[in-house]
Amino acid sequence: MKRYAVEVFFQRGQGVSGGIDDAPRLDEYATETVLLKLADYTLDGVKRQVHRQYPGAAYLHVLEVTELEEPLSPDFERIDVVNNIADTRIQVSDIHGYGLFAEKVITEGSVLARLDGQVVSYDFNARTADFTEWNALPGNRILVRPYRTKYSFINHSRTPNCRVRMDDRHNVVVVEALLDVVPGAELTLDYRKEPLPDSYVSAEVGAYL
Repeated sequence: MKRYAVEVFFQRGQGVSGGIDDAPRLDEYATETVLLKLADYTLDGVKRQVHRQYPGAAYLHVLEVTELEEPLSPDFERIDVVNNIADTRIQVSDIHGYGLFAEKVITEGSVLARLDGQVVSYDFNARTADFTEWNALPGNRILVRPYRTKYSFINHSRTPNCRVRMDDRHNVVVVEALLDVVPGAELTLDYRKEPLPDSYVSAEVGAYL
C-alpha cells in the first residue's frame, strides 16, 4: 500500500447556475489536504474522501499529489477534531486512510457517543453545505454538525463491530458497540444501515458501499 498527501480545491456546496449574481462567492471555496492509503493513487478515491467530509462538494480539482516515503505516524490526530469518543485514537487504517481504534476494551452494548445536530433535507445540503459531518435520517433528511469529530473517522465495513441508531426521544443519533471490541481493534460501521438518500447511494461518491 502507498500513502499519499493530496491537496484538493473544491466548492463547498453546489452553486446555482444562471447569471453572474449566482456565481459562487470566494468564501464558498476551500482547500483540504486528504491523506490516503491506497494500492495506487486514484482521483475517484480522492473524490470519495472529499465528498464524505463535505457532502455536496463540487468543482473538485487536484492541486498536488505527494507520495509519502515514510509511514504516516500512528499518533496522528487532527487538532481540530472534537474528541467525542473516549478511549479511542485516530491512526492509519488498513481499510481506508485513517480510522478510529479502541485503546481500552469496549463491551457489547456500550454507548460510544451521542450525536446531535441540525436536521435539513439532503437536497438543501447539496446546495448549501458548509459542514463536515452528517448522519442520514428517514425521509431524505440528514443530521448535520459544523465541527468534525472522532466519529467521522469510523470506517465502513459490511461486518461492523458498531452501529448507529436514532434516539427519537432526544433527537440524537446513538453510536454503540455491537460486540466486544479489544484494544487496538478498529471501530467500524455498516454505512448501508443508515437510510441514505438514493441520490447518494447511486452517485459515484457512494460507490464504496
